[in-house]
Amino acid sequence: MLDAIKIKQESTNSDSLFYSPTTMERLRCLTMSRNVLLEKIKQAEAVASAEVEKAEKEHVSTTNRIPLDQEAILKEKREKAEKASQSDIDKAMKDIDKQKATILNKGKKANSKMKDDANAKISNAAGKFVDKFLESLS
Repeated sequence: MLDAIKIKQESTNSDSLFYSPTTMERLRCLTMSRNVLLEKIKQAEAVASAEVEKAEKEHVSTTNRIPLDQEAILKEKREKAEKASQSDIDKAMKDIDKQKATILNKGKKANSKMKDDANAKISNAAGKFVDKFLESLS
């Protein structure tokens, strides 16, 4: 937050035509959103890893307690744990994809607006230049 304030102070002191405080806020929002997305991915991986580890522990403990003819139970438990962890990962990835698409759309809109503003300023400056030039010829 302090970096954003410093940048804002530095930018207001200069004569930059393209500085916009909302752009900095968007950048900060995108960075925070990226961090949130990365944190969600890490959490989903941790949950999946814990599920797999839990399934492996269950496998070891049940293997020690049950006779060999009950391997079907182990296979069923393993598949169930894998499906549950895969489901959690898929859900997290869908959420991440939605957020990513939202962030990209906001960024594209912001870039388009900045480009339109810049083109308008360039056109205005060119018009003033032509007017001054024609005025100087008269």
